[in-house]
Amino acid sequence: MTDHKSLGIFLAATVWLCTALPARAQLSQEQLRESVIKARILPASTGLSLTLDRGNVLVEVRGYPSSKIQDKKIDAILITRRLVEADPANIKAVSTKYVEPSNPNAFTEIIVSNNEITGASAGAIDQGELLNGVIEVTIDSGDDTAHKIEKYVQAASRELDRNGLYEAEFYLNSAARLTPEAISYSSEYGSNLLRLAEAFRLRGDSAEQDKIYQSVSDSIGSAKGTPGALSTFRKLRDNYIVQKQFDKAVTLAAGVIKLQDNQGSVTADYQNDLLTLAICHRNLGDSKKAIAELEEILKHQESSAEKNASNKLMTTLYEELGDCYSLDNNAAKAQELYRKSKEFCDQAAVSRVESERISYDLYRFMVARLNAKINRTSSTP
Repeated sequence: MTDHKSLGIFLAATVWLCTALPARAQLSQEQLRESVIKARILPASTGLSLTLDRGNVLVEVRGYPSSKIQDKKIDAILITRRLVEADPANIKAVSTKYVEPSNPNAFTEIIVSNNEITGASAGAIDQGELLNGVIEVTIDSGDDTAHKIEKYVQAASRELDRNGLYEAEFYLNSAARLTPEAISYSSEYGSNLLRLAEAFRLRGDSAEQDKIYQSVSDSIGSAKGTPGALSTFRKLRDNYIVQKQFDKAVTLAAGVIKLQDNQGSVTADYQNDLLTLAICHRNLGDSKKAIAELEEILKHQESSAEKNASNKLMTTLYEELGDCYSLDNNAAKAQELYRKSKEFCDQAAVSRVESERISYDLYRFMVARLNAKINRTSSTP
């Protein structure tokens, strides 16, 4: 093991390597592994394996001679430093996993990013800040999948709080490696993914944001309809709708419906989910699917069991139906539906139930919009 008093010397001696080396071809896994072995950070008797995944490096250490977390953190920093030195342009973050000698299912995982190493080299982070800022996850042999995921999620949350985006991404990826259903186990897992995507967007890294969005969207096929998973999928669906990416939104909108149908019970938001799916289909020009979905909601609202149909929802439903028939060039039917929508809008404006009442300003805006649609369909032959 490296003498830890030399950490500061090691960091200072390699500043120029991390800041001045030009970009070059990415090194192979074996070349990166050899660079760590040659640095003699760990005893020769220690087992070392290395896996490379698109700029993220997973180093697995077996037979580590110390049980002290401080020693593990320092060597994780030194290993990351060595790898960043060897391939500065292509390493984003390094996870060093110390496997317990007595049980291969128990380990401590520590993630250090290229940004942290570069910051320390440039003097933006001192040695104490670097060491104290390193967050570890300790997995015990008795931890079940849910508990393991929660530990990774909490570590990711802490990293996001300190703007450690690549570290947070790595911890969330570690959770995902445990099971493809990770989003169903933890309500915070999905929200942290979207939080991470937003942080990358604010940093100007739309490629990372898109990659995270796609991973969330892809996970809907293996997810269960837990409240946390549904909440995450709805948020991403709505983000896509705001961005007018209806081709992506419709996949999530349909998936949210399917998850509820598969589990044999629906949430209180089911009708809104169905309405959102219809809106996606209408915007994609598929009026027939949209009409079928809207009429399904109408049947529920108008059923005898539904004594108090929502005026606000009925306003939206009839307007959406009008838009669908207008899309099909059926102006007369569209006008009839817009007029029905306006009737329910009038009722919503004077409703005695506060949750069903719309403000005067919103009422004026909605009536103006409906009148414009009515006038347009009136002039259509």
